[in-house]
Amino acid sequence: MENAMSKRRLPHKQRGFSMLELLIVMAILLVVSAAAVPNIMRVLAQIRVRSGADTIAGLMQQLRQQAVRDNKFYSGTSQVVGSTILACVDLNYNGTCQATEPSVSLAGSMNWAAAPPSTALITCGPLGPSACPAGWTLGLNYIPEPQTVRPSYSARGLPCVNQANPAVPPNWNANNRCVQTDPVTTAPVGFLYVLQYTGTTGISYSAIAVTPAGRVTTWTYTGIDANGNAAWAR
Repeated sequence: MENAMSKRRLPHKQRGFSMLELLIVMAILLVVSAAAVPNIMRVLAQIRVRSGADTIAGLMQQLRQQAVRDNKFYSGTSQVVGSTILACVDLNYNGTCQATEPSVSLAGSMNWAAAPPSTALITCGPLGPSACPAGWTLGLNYIPEPQTVRPSYSARGLPCVNQANPAVPPNWNANNRCVQTDPVTTAPVGFLYVLQYTGTTGISYSAIAVTPAGRVTTWTYTGIDANGNAAWAR
């Protein structure tokens, strides 16, 4: 009697997976992975270009602080070294980066975007280049200088450009003044620069915006929204 009860208490032997079941599971995992990998790569590319924009934004803040601290205007500049963008605070006004100047280096495959998506939603507003769409409240409301204009800050920590020609960087040593009102458009001076990262999933974009008040923000391009606008997220 005891032996019979002991046998009944023994767990039933569990059946393992068959080869067919394992192959089906592996096939499902491969299909899911193939669908997920491009999205993961796309997100990683956005993170990388956003990191580059944040790095440039940090240098902008350093440029601003240097101008206020030294009570003079300074410009930022950038150059390509090999396959890398080197950006710096141009302390000696010669348009290049020296080892003694505050500088940052961006990751490879990063460039200034020659033909970026529309940035209208970043700068829209009554004083911007266009009105903001209904429901969009993030527009910074200013007209930026062309991306080819180097960023400069006055001794008051405000964005400024050469009093005679915004396309030419102001030069303290040459007695060129740096003014907060664009001499051509008469609009308050602000800047906007767009970085692009070229990866296996295409091109990703991030922007660095500097308002006339000196506020620096970074944005990431998220694609075309339901209304047909080039959308950017902060």
